[in-house]
Amino acid sequence: MSTRSPNKPPRAIAHLLCALAMLAGAHGATAANMPLATAPEGFGAGTTGGGQTKDIVTVHTAAQLAHELCRTLGPSGRCSDTSPRVIKLGETIDFTGTEKKDTARVCNVGKVCTAPYKNPVLIPVDANDHRCDKVPMWQIDVDKAGKNPLLVGSNKTLLGVGAHAGLKGKGLNLDNVSNVIIRNITISDINPGIIFGGDAVTISNSHHVWFDHNRVYNIARQMLVAHFGMTTNITVSWNIFDGNSMYSPNCNGQHYYNLLMAGNPQTVTVSNNWFKNVSGRAPHIDSPDAKVHLVNNYFDNDEWTEMAAHALDATPNPGTGVNVLVEANYFSNFAIPITGTSSNVFGSLRVPSAAMQTQCKSVLERNCYGNVVKPAPSDNHFVQDSAVMKAFLSVPQTQIVTPYTATDAPVNVPAHAGPGKI
Repeated sequence: MSTRSPNKPPRAIAHLLCALAMLAGAHGATAANMPLATAPEGFGAGTTGGGQTKDIVTVHTAAQLAHELCRTLGPSGRCSDTSPRVIKLGETIDFTGTEKKDTARVCNVGKVCTAPYKNPVLIPVDANDHRCDKVPMWQIDVDKAGKNPLLVGSNKTLLGVGAHAGLKGKGLNLDNVSNVIIRNITISDINPGIIFGGDAVTISNSHHVWFDHNRVYNIARQMLVAHFGMTTNITVSWNIFDGNSMYSPNCNGQHYYNLLMAGNPQTVTVSNNWFKNVSGRAPHIDSPDAKVHLVNNYFDNDEWTEMAAHALDATPNPGTGVNVLVEANYFSNFAIPITGTSSNVFGSLRVPSAAMQTQCKSVLERNCYGNVVKPAPSDNHFVQDSAVMKAFLSVPQTQIVTPYTATDAPVNVPAHAGPGKI
């Protein structure tokens, strides 16, 4: 018998919802009939952001946006603004060059690329970063705006209006906050080609975050990073993580640093995202205590190459508690959908076995959904680690997404992901 949290719906209702979802999957959900969420599903359920507040503002300038996202700072320099607010943005605000430049010493740690691709350069993190010790270094200019993301306070919604709202040259920093929604914007062009020149979205010591229907591309390093303390009750859904780039460590036009999840603890749902031309860290999960549901994502590379190294990297340091439930994802042209592992992952390539479904029904109260990889992977690391199911036993049913079948993801996800679709 399951010992799941009592917060779940009554068993009969849960079974009915599951049966209806599976029936829809059996008949093939289509772009036309795919319902669009008006609230987060999965671990981020219950996140309301600015909610139904009367404080709704529309911003047009960089100064206005910075002020409305965070009106007050605490003594630590973190945002202390907790007033509910909905910030509407109807255009792209370009921060490039607005904060002058810094100089930094860099090196090239990748392969030597030939045209049209360019080598990314790396700024050492600190004195303990020795990756540049044995290679030539030189000095470059780095846009300060990209390294100084906008602070976002608690109980905020940043909502793009239309299909062309965004931030260019600067990202967002959610530090020690809760109840934040970021929807329908594009974040781009943050010091491209300069590793450690800035991230698009940083989440640390925070909970209840919904990052939905956004597009991220041309970023110095991570498109989204959740680390440094607690990063819980987060849903990352219906986004386009666009890895097309002239700067690539593998000289193949594919961005390597995409999603990093290293919070402690962390609970994250990654659902219905379109990962385009990425060669790694999609996501990379390394945490002492993590539960991640990777579900209904479309991993889409234009061409098959052995250098399209991997999507999911869930091989953390020994002794960590990473648990990843991998369901109904579609991998196109990925040589290694999951990096080599004998644990940490519970997922099936194609149709799950009867033994696997027994575990799924005992914990999820439904069948699990298989994943699709085309062409067949050069390395198949889909495993069924029972420790993952044991970890998910404590998760309320209301925080576990019921998938549709993986074969529908290449239609559903491109049709609905990204800005302009809500």
